[in-house]
Amino acid sequence: MIDLRTGTVQATGVDDAGFDALSGTWVWVTGSTVHGSSEGHDPWQRTLASPPSIQLVDSGLVYLRLDSTVQALNALTGRDAQVYPPDAAGGFAIPRVTSASGAAAFRVNGEVLIAVVERPPG
Repeated sequence: MIDLRTGTVQATGVDDAGFDALSGTWVWVTGSTVHGSSEGHDPWQRTLASPPSIQLVDSGLVYLRLDSTVQALNALTGRDAQVYPPDAAGGFAIPRVTSASGAAAFRVNGEVLIAVVERPPG
């Protein structure tokens, strides 16, 4: 993975990568390890039970698919992020893109769904 602004090599042996414009964080996968790096923050890495694939890096979150499960991480810290209620059952949709206001587009059963967020009163 090469920083095109400076020409410096950021990482080698990269299997998957993404960039979060909100936090300025690069996230990449090598084998079963997820790495994150952004200016002004300590780099992080997490080794997971199986090799993940990045589904989305956006709005400060990293969505990973591990076998048949989905895991979300905080893009700046690599810590677990709770993006679904812990007691929720059923299938989950991973956003394809999100906006700064919290709206998101999902693809579910071949259809594109848009979720919007109401602004709080006041």
